[in-house]
Amino acid sequence: MLQVHTLLRAFLSYQFFEIGAIMRKLVIISITLLFALTAQALEFSVDNLKYTTNADSVSVSVKKTVVKPLGEFVIPSNVMYNGKNYAVTSIEAFAFEACLDLTSIVIPESVTSIGNHAFWNCVYLTSITIPENLTSIDAHVFAFCYHLDSIMIPKGVTSIGDAAFLSCIDLTSVTIPANVDSM
Repeated sequence: MLQVHTLLRAFLSYQFFEIGAIMRKLVIISITLLFALTAQALEFSVDNLKYTTNADSVSVSVKKTVVKPLGEFVIPSNVMYNGKNYAVTSIEAFAFEACLDLTSIVIPESVTSIGNHAFWNCVYLTSITIPENLTSIDAHVFAFCYHLDSIMIPKGVTSIGDAAFLSCIDLTSVTIPANVDSM
């Protein structure tokens, strides 16, 4: 009987040791996840645009306008903040929403994606320069840009979201490359 009791005690001690090791691992994983979730993207403003750092911490997305631009506007390919240079790689959803006095926009070659509704309701926008490096145009990007008259989609774009040109009533020419596989 003593031998069974000793074996049972040894087994239970081993089980508690294993449970303790598992608990320690779970605590470490939980703390790591909590730290990762609390690490937030940096937001800052430069020259009337608000930017958000991307996960790589070396590039940024245009989040929104601080002051609605007038006439022609050129989005920079790089932006300097606190002594650090960031590449501008995307334009977020609603970034230039309802910029009513915007007539022309130049998007730099560094931008690879444009989020949904990014230029939604820019009613007086007549021209846009889209970079060759762009790979996707999300839904409603140019919706209600009534005076946009022509647009040339670069060869790198493989997807164009639903209603990207909804109510662009002056649009007379759209050039879409053959490699666009979803529209």
